[in-house]
Amino acid sequence: PALLGGQQGVISLEFVIVHCKEPLDWLEVDLLPIAPSGSLLTFYEKCGEEPQFSGAVRGHFASVSVLPCKDPVNGPRGDECLGYLAHLVRRYDSLATFTVFMQADPMD
Repeated sequence: PALLGGQQGVISLEFVIVHCKEPLDWLEVDLLPIAPSGSLLTFYEKCGEEPQFSGAVRGHFASVSVLPCKDPVNGPRGDECLGYLAHLVRRYDSLATFTVFMQADPMD
């Protein structure tokens, strides 16, 4: 475990979700039961919305972050890939031990 958790020996888990107008009611129903308490939840918002999270979601995760992630002007449409890449670049030196990349519509 110390090898996985880096120098501090702490194993961390982060859920990264790229969002654009999808309903998020599934977070409480489907993600909370399987996400360990104290995990991180990071949203990359592609459509300029400010997603609202229930108290249960906010209380379950150690942090809930929403970061802007718009497609480049006159550039290609990035979809989820742009958000995933943005996360890897932004957190390259501080990635969680395990990162789960997800679509905002898990049934899609």
